[in-house]
Amino acid sequence: EVLPAGFARALDELRCNKKFANRYFDAVIIDEGQDLRSDWLDAALKLCNNPKASVIRFFYDPRQKLYEGRDYKANRKFQEMPVIVLSKGFRSTKNILEWVRVATGIEVDSYDNTPAGDKVDVKYYRNPEEQIEMLDKCIASLQKRKVALSDILVVSLRSSRSSALKNLDDTRFHWSSTGDKGLTDGRINVVSAYRIKGLDAKVVILTDVMRSSKGPCEPHHMAEQIFVGATRAKSKLIVFREK
Repeated sequence: EVLPAGFARALDELRCNKKFANRYFDAVIIDEGQDLRSDWLDAALKLCNNPKASVIRFFYDPRQKLYEGRDYKANRKFQEMPVIVLSKGFRSTKNILEWVRVATGIEVDSYDNTPAGDKVDVKYYRNPEEQIEMLDKCIASLQKRKVALSDILVVSLRSSRSSALKNLDDTRFHWSSTGDKGLTDGRINVVSAYRIKGLDAKVVILTDVMRSSKGPCEPHHMAEQIFVGATRAKSKLIVFREK
């Protein structure tokens, strides 16, 4: 609660010191704007050399809003910015985006030259622990097709503490709790959907997809998490879904 205000005060104090003049910028690009609180946005704008003349660009994707209570749209300066809404899927294949639409109700257009790609491979588990056995079989199959371990990203819709994969004890896997800074080369990285903003991989295995608490014709109750996890895949998506 106190960090945004502290950051803003520090920037105000530094502005009065000529030695720190190069700490301020002619242009500020704010990415992943849907995850910002209004007070963080106010603090970030203090990084501008000249608040009235500096260039500000604000990128956000409302479909990737995973955190509740972050009110970036409530910021009084938000509507004054050139706001760029990301409206097309640039990372995934057409078949992945179509599966996401059916599974979550979130519809994302693709580009004309986006490849169709393979159909999404959905595998069903009866109990969460069964996913470890399924994962072993998937990895073995991918390795037979010469897919490098570093090209595979396992994404759980749960945290590392509550995932069925939390006790993975294998030198092939590495649980990362710090997003891209915690990824390890040469191993299969396992991450929570809340920790992978901006990451992607050739092959994504989406795990811990529980049965929806909504009706069969309604979007999944974890639609945003499924959308974020599934669209990390650049060419192939494998989904472990509760039967």
